[in-house]
Amino acid sequence: MTKKQIIEVIFDICRKRNDFVFDNNLVKTVIKADYFIAHLGSGNHKFIKGIDKVYHTFEKIENNEIVDWQYRPSILNDFSISESGILSLANNHRILHDFLYQDYVGVVPKMYGSERKRGVSFEYFVSGERFEFKKLQIEIDLTLENTGYVTVFEGKNSKPNLWTENFNVYQLL
Repeated sequence: MTKKQIIEVIFDICRKRNDFVFDNNLVKTVIKADYFIAHLGSGNHKFIKGIDKVYHTFEKIENNEIVDWQYRPSILNDFSISESGILSLANNHRILHDFLYQDYVGVVPKMYGSERKRGVSFEYFVSGERFEFKKLQIEIDLTLENTGYVTVFEGKNSKPNLWTENFNVYQLL
């Protein structure tokens, strides 16, 4: 589906309502209709049925699962509040080591910082349906590699009280 076609679909919804101003509630309506938008690249997008194919509602974190972690102040900890900065802090304090490898002393993964890549092309399958992505721009907030396993992080931060309990909705807002 082309960008023009996507705009036409949104325009049709607004025309039927006779209201050409729309907000994030329209995005939520699309989610409730069980569709998600895949950015295919080169200006193309596609509405795909089955949002549960790509998104997952996080499980509730129980009190007994919360771990107190000693905070060790550093001169650069509060220097950056960016998504990659927060992930660097979690990495430097060995929180990610404990979470990923259950070892915050002996494991020393290689760390690759934030980067933005343009012109990335790849393909993958979702529930048996093949998707081809061409010339995408992607952002990676942090990458760790340890013994051949690669973990890619997407950080999210927000202003106080603006975080939504549904990450899927937050991503689209």
